[in-house]
Parts: sequence; C-alpha cells; structure tokens
Amino acid sequence: MTESLKVELRPSLLLAALLALVHLLALVAVWVSLDRWPLWLASAGILVSAAACLARALQLEGGAVLALELHPEERVAWKDRGGAWHDAQLGRDHFVSGFLVVMALDQPTRRGKHVVLLPDSAPAADLRRLRVRLRLGTAGAKDNDPVSQ
Repeated sequence: MTESLKVELRPSLLLAALLALVHLLALVAVWVSLDRWPLWLASAGILVSAAACLARALQLEGGAVLALELHPEERVAWKDRGGAWHDAQLGRDHFVSGFLVVMALDQPTRRGKHVVLLPDSAPAADLRRLRVRLRLGTAGAKDNDPVSQ
C-alpha cells in the first residue's frame, strides 16, 4: 500500500514573473494593433487578467492551494488560505516535467481546480516525490521513489 504524500506549497515568484511577462507582451500586442476604444477595452481586460493571475501565483486569493496531500487510489486533499482541507480526485489531465508540474483536481461539490508548480513552489525533495508519484501513479510509487532510497 502506498503511503500519503504531503507537500507544503509556497508562493512562486518565478510563476508570477512569467505571468507578468506574458501579460506585458499581450499589452504590447494590443497597443501595436488596436486603436481607440478597442485598445482601452482590451488593455483593461489584460490588466484584470494579470491581477487575477498574479494573485493566484502569489497565493493571495481565498481559494489558493497552500498544501497538497496525495492519498492512495488517486485521492487528493488540498488546504486553502483559511486552513480548511478539501477532498478531490486527481484528474486525468496532469503534466509532469523536471521544471513544471500541472495537476488537475476534480472536486465533487465545486468546479475543478488546476495547480501549477514550478521549482520554487515547494521544497525540492517534496517536488521530486510528487513528480515520481504522478508519473508512476499510486501503485508502486513507494518502491520506485529515488528520494527515499
């Protein structure tokens, strides 16, 4: 049986910087290509999007994920800013690489949630264990975890 894996998350300054850069490039594209009121409307939308994305990356919003706990059989619990734990199921849509982890969490009573993790989102050893668990699934993850060997 696979044991639970708990990962404490922290605000990602790297993710915030990447999101700010993408929004800045979007603003430049809008300013180069639009004129008058469409310019101002698109710019306002991009700025609102930037504020929302940065709040998520820096864990400032109420629904921010501050911790993850992966249990056997693809069950996941996540902790919000208020300290409440929420149950979810690990979604099928996740991406795992050495630099980036994107997890989909399916929740029975809420909309699905996506968690984006970069190298500065959690301690390196915890991220490594999480990547191994997501790549191998819950079956056999303990036996093949290079960190615990």
